[in-house]
Amino acid sequence: MLKFWTSKKGMAEIVGAALLILFLALQIMPAVRNVSINSDKLIAAVDTKIKGQLTSGNNYSIPVHGTDFILTEETQSDFSSGTLINTVSTSSGGLNLTTASNLTFSRSSIAYKLDGITQVGSNQPRYEAGKYGSALLIERGTTNLLTDNQSSVETDTSGFSPYWDTSISRDTSKALIGSASIKVDTTSKANDGHAYHGVVVNSISTTYSANTYFIGSAYIWAPTGTQICISERVTTSSGGYLHELLYTNWFTATGTWQRIYTPPFTCTTQSFRPGFQILVSGSTSVVFWVDGLQLEQVSAQTSLPTTWVPGGTTRSSDLVSTTLADIINTKEGTIEFWVKPFDLTTNMYIGVGGSRFISASEDQQSYNIWYDFSDGGLHSSYGYGTGLYSTGSYNNLQIGNWYYIAATWKENDSIKLYVNGTLHSSQPIGTLGTSSIFKYPNIFLGQSSLGEYISNALFDELRISNKARSASEIASAYSSTTGLSIDGYTTYKCSFDGTVTAGRGGMRISPVYDISQVKIAKDSNISWTATTPTGTSVVIESNLSLDGGNTWLGWKQCTNGGPIPDITTGMDLSNARLQIRETLTTSDVTVTPSLSSVVINITAQ
Repeated sequence: MLKFWTSKKGMAEIVGAALLILFLALQIMPAVRNVSINSDKLIAAVDTKIKGQLTSGNNYSIPVHGTDFILTEETQSDFSSGTLINTVSTSSGGLNLTTASNLTFSRSSIAYKLDGITQVGSNQPRYEAGKYGSALLIERGTTNLLTDNQSSVETDTSGFSPYWDTSISRDTSKALIGSASIKVDTTSKANDGHAYHGVVVNSISTTYSANTYFIGSAYIWAPTGTQICISERVTTSSGGYLHELLYTNWFTATGTWQRIYTPPFTCTTQSFRPGFQILVSGSTSVVFWVDGLQLEQVSAQTSLPTTWVPGGTTRSSDLVSTTLADIINTKEGTIEFWVKPFDLTTNMYIGVGGSRFISASEDQQSYNIWYDFSDGGLHSSYGYGTGLYSTGSYNNLQIGNWYYIAATWKENDSIKLYVNGTLHSSQPIGTLGTSSIFKYPNIFLGQSSLGEYISNALFDELRISNKARSASEIASAYSSTTGLSIDGYTTYKCSFDGTVTAGRGGMRISPVYDISQVKIAKDSNISWTATTPTGTSVVIESNLSLDGGNTWLGWKQCTNGGPIPDITTGMDLSNARLQIRETLTTSDVTVTPSLSSVVINITAQ
């Protein structure tokens, strides 16, 4: 605004009047080019107006008009300007997400869900109740060493024996798997002088060397409160007893089908044949049923059986992976997920098994989150060999509980491990490699990059980002009631809600635009054209500064065809700057929305 000051007398009054006359003439000239004007009357009118209003000490302002700001983004060059994150400008003009590959799931056999009765076909994932919606079950393979009849009692009682003349029979009145189960009736034998009654699952015909470990498991139905024991039954190759009741678990019946299991058991002195038995105390008078039996070879430390498979069959391991391309930023990033472990008795990749990639200097790098049985802790590491960076160990994981795990890394900063929203440990980190060449081109969930150390756990809400998320972001994610969101930094997000299809996000942050030419705003408008297939979205936000870019009012979402947030009629934009953020998201990494044009118009008064 141009300002001047006038007094009652003298040259200042004359100069002021002349300037005002000149200004008025300039303002009306464009509109009256073809109209005859009596200049004497105009001057007289202005002179009268001045004499009537000009008084000593008054300030008067004459507005200096600005120029409209108009910006159109529609070419490849337009969308290439600024900062692009997980996005690419297209040759036809527009902005798209970069694409990636969905998770690949494989298992070369059928499998059963945790309920023991729901069969899932080969190469089909098993979804169970998750932290949010459903979760993905990943489990190492196993073989049920029992016979088919022993595992589900569909034919007769062969493969079973009574313990101290207990009554056992094949019964169709109760069954969990198939149409029949073993009925065990101790009512006629209670208090007959024997310490236990029940049913014996006869030893299998294969002989194993000493110190080979097994777990026996079965589903039982017994009246609520009944105390039931399951223990090993180890024999020689000829059937002679070596020992029993050395490895014992007691369970309290719930009046529903429930799974019970032995501790891992073995014979330490000689070769043997494994079996197990299900018993109640000799004074207990009860009828109970047994179904879904399994005997599997395990490590000495294994604490839980894996899911049931029919006797004489093998369930393959669940394998989950995807390609690394456009997912991992080797300089900076975050991996987050929820996990519910069912076994913590062996080394395993409880999270993401890092695929090693090679930097320009040929230094091997890798990223891993793993559980180390030797110290009972969860670790996160980045690097390889002498360049390996590793966090401290988190040692409070418990079987059957949900945990939110987040690991971040940032070059020349640190690698951090968070558990349940809280920073557990941090390690300084130096210069990292690049992702230009990959030694192992895949990233694996629940196993190492070599297919080893397969976990036994449920996984939910996997999110990978190309920035090291802050402590506040991670705390907020842990507290969320809806799971992890997709934003412009999300390179990969899988909710496992009945699918292994992954989503992702990306964004473009425009250059800072100087809009000071507008001077005083009259109005504003922003509009765009976008193609959004099902499951995709395009969101545009603006950020305004009124002091040349020193401070900003914050990102605010725009409405297509509406005014630019924070810009109001009469606002002084003489030192204003504007920035635009365009965020694209998809629920399927193979499908992208497309932003083809953006038009910004700020009209000056």
